[in-house]
Amino acid sequence: MSSLPWILGVVARHAGEKAMLRLVAQRGGTKMKLSARATGPLSAIIGQAAACAVVEEAGQGPWVIPMIHVRGARARRATAAQMLTAGATAQQVALAVDIHERTARRVRHKMKLDPKHPDLFDRD
Repeated sequence: MSSLPWILGVVARHAGEKAMLRLVAQRGGTKMKLSARATGPLSAIIGQAAACAVVEEAGQGPWVIPMIHVRGARARRATAAQMLTAGATAQQVALAVDIHERTARRVRHKMKLDPKHPDLFDRD
């Protein structure tokens, strides 16, 4: 996910993409005050060490956590593309992302056609 909104890029850099996607799934589209407290919501989602690093870079102010379409088919295809790029098999992707293996193979095929700009967000 190279074109993430800035705050999500910060979270992904310090906590990893899985933690960033968890944050988006749980709090996407809502305002959240970033805090590094061990009992804070950010620490509960991404871990305290990562929360400290995110707050150090982004500050403690309130942020609206972007949705980035994680709650639908587009997000599943985007996650599938990430996993396939990382070397996962179509079966591994299908089980992890809740898509059909055939869909994972289609995503891989689209990535091979245009690896710089895969058209993962078509409306089929």
